[in-house]
Amino acid sequence: RRQAARLAWEAALARPEWAYLQDDLTDLIRESTEGLDRVARIVQDLRDHTRTDRPDVWDWTDLEAELERALRLSEALRAREIQVQREFAGLAPMWCQPSRMGQVFVQLVRNALQALRDGGTLVLRSGRDEAGEQVWLEVVDDGCGIAPEVLDRVFDPFFTTRPVGQGQGLGLWVAWGVVADHGGRIDVHS
Repeated sequence: RRQAARLAWEAALARPEWAYLQDDLTDLIRESTEGLDRVARIVQDLRDHTRTDRPDVWDWTDLEAELERALRLSEALRAREIQVQREFAGLAPMWCQPSRMGQVFVQLVRNALQALRDGGTLVLRSGRDEAGEQVWLEVVDDGCGIAPEVLDRVFDPFFTTRPVGQGQGLGLWVAWGVVADHGGRIDVHS
């Protein structure tokens, strides 16, 4: 039996398919490792984003890192040809509710990615006003835009420009409320 098994193994190794697998094995292992790393990062991002153990806690937070996390959490929407540009100013940590600000950034990034139906560019920016007293963050896309007649309604509850059944119309309304609760403001331009 051992002799038959050894002969079968040697015959399998001599087949042309085995040479192909040997050549491809390194790539398969590398791609699998990269995939597992992505899954681990997504799970960690989800845990950090939801912070179910401390949803209303205020803490010093790196808002640029939260914006980057929102982009990773929206990765599934990035299957199209979308270029991402980051123009971060290196902001100091801000006192806020990280979980709630993360929700704002996820909503803004998702809306921008949805506007990029056929690909395009997504820009994530941060900075300080001239006096250095206030920070700002921007999520900019070069997508389809918003019709001027509905632009002033985008923060209204239950308003959506998406087809029936595809949008609840609550995302930007919630984002507006979170930012207002933090003493900030949120603007939209098309």
